[in-house]
Amino acid sequence: MTDATPNPPARDHSEFLSANLVCSRCKGELRSLTDGGRSCTRCGVTYPLGPVGQPDMRLTSALTLDLPTTYDPLLTQVPDAVWALPHDVSSRLDGAAAIVGRPQQDILAWMVDSIGPGDLVVDLGSKSNRDMRIVEGLGARYLAIEINAPDAMVLGDAHAIPLRDHSVDVLLCMSVFEHLKNPFLAAREIRRVLKPGGRLIGIVGFIEAVHGLPHGSYLHHSYLGIYTVLTSSGFEVKYLHPGWHAIHSIARAILPGIPKRVANALAWPVFQIHSFLYFLYGLKKGDVRGVRLQKMRVLAAGVHFVAVNPGATSAN
Repeated sequence: MTDATPNPPARDHSEFLSANLVCSRCKGELRSLTDGGRSCTRCGVTYPLGPVGQPDMRLTSALTLDLPTTYDPLLTQVPDAVWALPHDVSSRLDGAAAIVGRPQQDILAWMVDSIGPGDLVVDLGSKSNRDMRIVEGLGARYLAIEINAPDAMVLGDAHAIPLRDHSVDVLLCMSVFEHLKNPFLAAREIRRVLKPGGRLIGIVGFIEAVHGLPHGSYLHHSYLGIYTVLTSSGFEVKYLHPGWHAIHSIARAILPGIPKRVANALAWPVFQIHSFLYFLYGLKKGDVRGVRLQKMRVLAAGVHFVAVNPGATSAN
């Protein structure tokens, strides 16, 4: 079993960045400055170097856009098919179990199925390059974009990704969407940079306390929420799965300073009572399994999701 703990040596992505980095604001071409920074040849915005010499492509003023999206008043549920792992992905579960570095086996199975040798994988909101060794172990190139991590490969904003259209094979977005002020804009940007057929693999928080202060979390998503954000932005959602139970996230929020295992242990009696009451409700409804599945979906602390970019979209 291979250890996938982060903090490997920094990678040189200068060749890729020179070819694919664009202005965050207008997506124009960049020219190099004598101090190592960059400026846009179209709108004139200047981008300095970050604290460790990486490109700092973050926005410094408000961005106003006409956001193409759709609204479907008939969308009240998601297709049943998205709750199941496709056979070709479920067959990857045994291999995923041997990978150290991420506990979500379904997410790992999707990564193994999606990422191939030579692919470019962007980790948007990368948490100190957590998935670097997993991605590089699959033979792909890893590029981390973070808004506030001083050691990020590129400092950038999910609402204005500084990469060319259709330059990314797979994009990882783990526990990021709840921290975005405009998730619809970010979803459009993710779709723009993904190649046609490229996959978005992620997790989003739902029933959790506000976290990540001082920047905080803004819009937490139920399974209906993330499905709506992605489909209205042009994605095809292939998979949804309820994450950890909300009782555990609430226990950790109301018991600050207590280790996670202790907080979960204190919440265990409440969880058992809760499960028993739902079991009784399932007996009353005559559908114990259906009620249990619905409980998992509506009381999830987070949602796992996978979506595909079905076709071309452009900044222009």
